[in-house]
Amino acid sequence: TIGDNSMERLYNMPPDRLKRLKLIFGHLTHGIARKLPHRCHYVSVLRQPGPRVLSFYRYVGRTDHHPLYKTVTDAKMSFGGFLEFTAANPQFKMEVDNGQIRRLGGSMKIKDLGRERALLRRALHNVFAPNFTYGLTDHFDNFQKRLVKQGLLSATTPIRENAAPEPGKLAADLDALSTRQREIYEGYITWDSQFYNICQSVYFANRKAKNKPS
Repeated sequence: TIGDNSMERLYNMPPDRLKRLKLIFGHLTHGIARKLPHRCHYVSVLRQPGPRVLSFYRYVGRTDHHPLYKTVTDAKMSFGGFLEFTAANPQFKMEVDNGQIRRLGGSMKIKDLGRERALLRRALHNVFAPNFTYGLTDHFDNFQKRLVKQGLLSATTPIRENAAPEPGKLAADLDALSTRQREIYEGYITWDSQFYNICQSVYFANRKAKNKPS
């Protein structure tokens, strides 16, 4: 288990140990395979952009080792306050400002703010590549079955973790936003929504094609 901020620990491993790794797990930016000596396959679960942003805010507020935990909890930031804070501080906005295309497009760098169209194209190129399998949080059971069929998972399990916020609860949080906060929120999900809608359409198209009688 590793994250973007601790990649040196992985890259500094002795070559023989690195070759023995079978699974690298974490909130990672696409491109890690280029740093590894063996062939890799990416696996990722996509989330609806709106619930994803709210989920990240809640995650920060309950994770005392997160860099933003003290800032958010000391100020007792609401969801709207968190949106305004990240919008004013680019170093903290990458995860919430269309963060899905940034991670899957291979760049969480501030210099790529404003290059969302290019990141969208790159993210789509990456997830539709032969070495990538993706699923949808809202259809996680089906995703597990797909992984088993591909030999990437030995068996399915009913255990669920990190569930996305319920739609009704998201609506209540959105209703509490000011006009400015709502504008930030809409900007944060614009490109991710395009990405998610395309991936969702292809995902179900593939399911229908596989289930179609020959």
